[in-house]
Amino acid sequence: SPYGWQRHISTPSIPGYGVDAVYQQSDQKQWVNRCEACGHWQVLTYPDSLVQTGTDEAGQLQYDFGCLRCHRTGRIDRLAREWVVQHPSRRRHASGYQLSQLACPWLSATAIMRKAQDYRFPEQFFNYVLGLPYAGDNVLFTQPAIEAGIESYQLPGRPIPGAPAVAGVDWGDVSWVVIGQRVEGALLVVHVERLAQRHPDEQVARVAEIMRTYDVRYLVADAGYGKDRNAALLQAFPGRVYSCFYPVLPETSKVFQPQWQDDQAKVTVDRTTSFKLLAKALRDRDLRFCDFRRTAIWLEVLAHLLSLVSHREDDDDRGLVETIKHRGPDHLAHAFNYLWTAYAKLARTEDRSFYISAFADDVPGNRAPTGVEILGWPFFR
Repeated sequence: SPYGWQRHISTPSIPGYGVDAVYQQSDQKQWVNRCEACGHWQVLTYPDSLVQTGTDEAGQLQYDFGCLRCHRTGRIDRLAREWVVQHPSRRRHASGYQLSQLACPWLSATAIMRKAQDYRFPEQFFNYVLGLPYAGDNVLFTQPAIEAGIESYQLPGRPIPGAPAVAGVDWGDVSWVVIGQRVEGALLVVHVERLAQRHPDEQVARVAEIMRTYDVRYLVADAGYGKDRNAALLQAFPGRVYSCFYPVLPETSKVFQPQWQDDQAKVTVDRTTSFKLLAKALRDRDLRFCDFRRTAIWLEVLAHLLSLVSHREDDDDRGLVETIKHRGPDHLAHAFNYLWTAYAKLARTEDRSFYISAFADDVPGNRAPTGVEILGWPFFR
């Protein structure tokens, strides 16, 4: 095309991700309808624009569209409509359109409300019917939960004598390393560092220096970007460095046990389950932090952890599929996930038996079956 247009057409999932991120940068056109009673133009919204009007012969609730200003029902003309720009100054960047099934004249208000009841999870209704992103209760980490795990008496960057240490590393052009030590039955994060050295060998040398400082028992790092770097560390620290793989599983499972292959210095974990277990460990205060709040790195910790959101959708072949998505930078969050995996290895080698129900309290209405447990993940009480 001589105009060089790019078109992004999709169903939104979570705020700030995918097509919603593009829409937020656009002029944000919205579909407005006119009330024939008072003349008010409005964007139909859920649930404010849907008003219960009675029941049918079978006792089923009936609804109609109501005006947000005069509150009359049956007077919203859904054929009298137009696009209204919310941010004219952004028009040069992108022309964006958000459309909801509430604007479809062939769908009644009662049909919309029945769809709200039929979907298993609210994000499905918000995404597929309302055309809106949804985070809701799917945010894995919250700032209050993170800050509740701060041990104010302990300053970061100081090894705790006699406390076994583990590490997690996420490699990249900019890499992240996190160190934790077991203190009083919990994993205490004592060191977080951003590695901005340009040459990979310099990053490897810095991680090796940190490992010696804290006498790290086990380090888990991502396998995708850090293949050669992990090999170099393994040569320097045999038996203590593992590459972590996130497999694409053929079927969705609520629980997944980390698979350790010592002969290949490899561990395989389910990405979604491991992040949910990390979030549970934080809520249960099995994962805690030294007081990083006066350091520049603390804002990075918050930004990366708070960007993660759980997203659920129906798959024709696999049924309900839950995945972890990110609304911003998340590499440091992966370093924390590798750290918790390394902690599992520490517990496993010390002959400690830990059982955990991965989804027992993480997903309302989606409880794990009784007796479904994971062996090998640290769970302290």
